[in-house]
Amino acid sequence: EHIVSASTDMLALIDNNFQYLAVNSAYSEAFNKTPTEIVGRDAPAVIGAAFFKEFIKPNAERCMAGDRVNYQEWYEFPAQGRKYMDINYIPYQSHGEIVGFAVNARDITERKLAEEELEASERRYSSVVNNLDEILFQTDTDGRWLFLNPAWTKITGYSVEESLGQIFLDFVYPEDRERNVELFKPLVEGKKDFCRHEIRYRTKDNRIVWIDVFGRLSFDDNNEISGTIGTLTDITERKQADEALQK
Repeated sequence: EHIVSASTDMLALIDNNFQYLAVNSAYSEAFNKTPTEIVGRDAPAVIGAAFFKEFIKPNAERCMAGDRVNYQEWYEFPAQGRKYMDINYIPYQSHGEIVGFAVNARDITERKLAEEELEASERRYSSVVNNLDEILFQTDTDGRWLFLNPAWTKITGYSVEESLGQIFLDFVYPEDRERNVELFKPLVEGKKDFCRHEIRYRTKDNRIVWIDVFGRLSFDDNNEISGTIGTLTDITERKQADEALQK
């Protein structure tokens, strides 16, 4: 009884006539009452007819039909305002018959707000990444693409889906592949913090595009090399302008 009373979860035991048999202090405080003001009274009278009809009654009826009900919902409490609650309804049995139900409600508002903020942050991040003109990439230690943003498709014509898991060198213009490996070598060997070079890539429709490559090593949680990350920027127009100027 002491553990139930001290619990920060809202706990209540209600019979099949919707009359309170027991509540803890967390439950009574949410409705701005004491436990003695609640026990023995009907639920609609304690928490309000509208609140009872919308939130309590339909779930309680499911519970007393034999279901264990769990859901999460925003509630507006008279004493504590708006909270996001994780609710459990558990059938209450006596002599093998369901004679009521128990309610366990846990305040998970902080977790919900943190999740919403994370989702909003991820949407903002995705919006930025998906609308960049330069390619963001990640490879594993074998040089296989792990991540590419939509700019990859815009520049090369290959879809992200068909490219992930493929070795990046397969997309480099054949005559530049050996040179590309040599330019990455000091980075892989730990002799440089980053590498930057210009290399030719071949597009899906067999065009040649000049790419400015900027790459760094990536590391896992054990500080072991897990591959590379960086950017690929289409500089074809600039290279063509340089060639025209030289001519």
